[in-house]
Amino acid sequence: MTTHIKMSQPVLTESAVRKIVRGELQRELKGYVGRRELKQILSNYPTKADLKREFAASEKRLSQELTRHVNAILDESRRITGAVDEKYNNIPDRVTKLELTVGIER
Repeated sequence: MTTHIKMSQPVLTESAVRKIVRGELQRELKGYVGRRELKQILSNYPTKADLKREFAASEKRLSQELTRHVNAILDESRRITGAVDEKYNNIPDRVTKLELTVGIER
């Protein structure tokens, strides 16, 4: 017994299949951004080199600001220490005078 296969659709050649697949892919990819559009979009954002330069500039500004703050704190510390030193600057002379008055020998 021989079986006959009836084909409802004609057999497609390889080039016909490629055309169909290509068309489907093109329709599917229509909604995506292309290379040129992507380059245009990305041109609005900074590059790695831009970010490095900006980071270095920020680091320099922060370092300068920190230096100013540290120097201001140091100056204030010196002023406070100087005020304390001036207040008790005459203690050695006062102790010597007291020792002489009381009769303590060194």
